[in-house]
Amino acid sequence: DLSIDDIIGYYRDIIGRLEGAGVKIIIVNKVPFSPQHDDERINRINIALNQLVDGDRVFLGDDKSYEYFRQHLELFVDGTHFN
Repeated sequence: DLSIDDIIGYYRDIIGRLEGAGVKIIIVNKVPFSPQHDDERINRINIALNQLVDGDRVFLGDDKSYEYFRQHLELFVDGTHFN
């Protein structure tokens, strides 16, 4: 597994490329819950994603899907993908 710092570094790289391509507004969504992934790790990644948000060009998008899907496991059709 990649470290959380590496994951955030990849996000920074993607954001830089988008800005370089002239994208004016970038929305970063938090990682949704998945029963196939380490809950603690997803939470740490989602907290770290806040570092990327500057309120000028980079904004936080969806921050509700994690908790929603954590509470509605019946929506996962194969344990990974939700319906």
